[in-house]
Amino acid sequence: MVRPTVEDFQFRTLSVMDEGSLVKPFSVEEVKAAVWDNEVNFGFNFGFLKEFWSEMQGDIM
Repeated sequence: MVRPTVEDFQFRTLSVMDEGSLVKPFSVEEVKAAVWDNEVNFGFNFGFLKEFWSEMQGDIM
């Protein structure tokens, strides 16, 4: 049995523009949308963040 190696795959690469977006900071709107859209509890209550967003936004961002 011959196992495939990494050399056997052709990986797609990112453009320079796409690479730049990987290191771009998250916007306030993106973070807020992620908090508001989160319905899964990973041991953290996002309701607290929603309730006190205006007070905590500066600490989070």
